[in-house]
Amino acid sequence: MEKTKRWIKNNLLFFVSIIILMLSIIFSAVMFYNFRIQANDFNTRVSHIYLGNDDSQYESILENAYNDFSEQAEYEVVYQNHSYTIDLSHFEIATDDIIEVLVLNQNNHAYFDVSNEIELINNLENVFGENIVNQLSTNLFINAIANQLSVFNYFVTFNLENYFIDSYQDSILNSENYLVSDNDIVNELPAELTINIQGNSTFSILDALNEYDFSNKTLSYLSSLILDLTLESHFQHYMFYEPETDPSWLETDVAVQVLKNNDFDFVFNNTYSQNYLIEFVLSGTTLEASLIGSPYINSFELTKTSITVTYDTIYEADLTLTDPVYMVSDDANQTVYEKVVTPGVDGEIVRYIRTVTYQDNTQMTYEIFHTETQESTDEVILQNIVVKVGG
Repeated sequence: MEKTKRWIKNNLLFFVSIIILMLSIIFSAVMFYNFRIQANDFNTRVSHIYLGNDDSQYESILENAYNDFSEQAEYEVVYQNHSYTIDLSHFEIATDDIIEVLVLNQNNHAYFDVSNEIELINNLENVFGENIVNQLSTNLFINAIANQLSVFNYFVTFNLENYFIDSYQDSILNSENYLVSDNDIVNELPAELTINIQGNSTFSILDALNEYDFSNKTLSYLSSLILDLTLESHFQHYMFYEPETDPSWLETDVAVQVLKNNDFDFVFNNTYSQNYLIEFVLSGTTLEASLIGSPYINSFELTKTSITVTYDTIYEADLTLTDPVYMVSDDANQTVYEKVVTPGVDGEIVRYIRTVTYQDNTQMTYEIFHTETQESTDEVILQNIVVKVGG
C-alpha cells in the first residue's frame, strides 16, 4: 500500500499534465469548430463585398458599398474618337433580388435595375447622335453594363459598335462606279477585290496588295480610285506621288503614281479604332468601288478651291537691243529697250478642302492636300538700258 502511494505521488505531475493536455485539446476543438462556423458565415459575399452573418444588415451593406463604388468607378463609352462617361446613378442595385437568391458561404453576383433609361439614351444621343444611337440594341448594351456592375468592375470601356444591330457596322459609306478604259488593267483585276484598312494605323497600298502581282499601272489606278472614294471620309495625311502628265487611264481628278521598285507608295492614316474596307467589283469594264465600315458621327464635305500662282518676270541684259520698236521709256538720263521673248503664264494650284461637321453643328475646315494643275511659266524680257552722256 505504501508502495502504491509512493508511485502515485511520484507520477502525480505526469497525470496532471495528461489531464491538462486533454482539456486543451477539447478546448481547441470547440474553439476551432465555433470559429469555422463564424468564418463560413462571414464568407458570404457579393463580388468583393463581405456581408457577414447578420442578414438584417445585408441591404444597408450592399447599398453603402455600391454608393462608394459608383463614386470611384469609370464606365466609358467610346466610338470614333468620341467618348461618354456613364452616370452610374442611372443604375440602382437591386438589393431585394440579391438577398432573395443569396447563397450563403459563396461569392454571389449583384443585380441592377435601370432607374432612368430614357435619360441615359438621351445622353448618348447628345454625344454620338440620334442616328447612331437608334441603331443600338439597347437591351444588349444595358445588359453589358449590368454584367460589369454585377462583379463590381471599376474601370470598363464599351465600344459602341459592338452593340449595333446586325450588319450596321458594315454600312456602305460611299460608292462610285468607274470606267476602266485600259485593257491591261481590266485583265489584271480580279472580279472582286477587298482591301482592309486597319484601325489606328497607316495604310499602304504596297503593303495591302503585296500578295498580288499587280503592275505599277494597276496599283496607280487603284490608288487613284481610293483617293477619290475617300475624300469625304475621316482618313487623313495622304501622301503620294503624282505623274508629270496625266495617264490615259485617268478617271478621277487626281492621278496617283505608284512604283514598286522605287517605293513610290500611296499612304494615309486611319485615325479611328474601327477597321474599314474598300471593295472593288468588276463587271465588264465597269468597276464599282465602295467604302464600307461603321457609320460616321460626323459628316464630311469636300470643296475644291483654285489659287492662281502669278508668274515671275526675269530680265536678261541684251546690249544689242536698240531697235526703236522696243523702246519703253526715254528721258534725259536714259533710254530703256525691252523685248518679251517668253510670255509669262500664270499657274494654278487646286486645294482640296475638307469640312467636318460635328454632332453639335460646329465645324472644322482643313486642307487635305493640294495639287498643281498648271505650272507657271516665267516671263523672260530682254532689256537694254542706255545711259545718256551728261545725263
